[in-house]
Amino acid sequence: MSKANKVRQRMYTFVAVIFAVGVVIAGSYLIMAKPGESDDKPVAEVINPNG
Repeated sequence: MSKANKVRQRMYTFVAVIFAVGVVIAGSYLIMAKPGESDDKPVAEVINPNG
């Protein structure tokens, strides 16, 4: 195996690991955060400060 092949194989491994980490982070965000939903309800004082 030449040096170029070893470097290429390590590059592919690195890219695969970075991709896998990204998939795990995105999956955990979709499972835990549930994008599009909001639990924050507006406070009446912010909407109408005079009462």
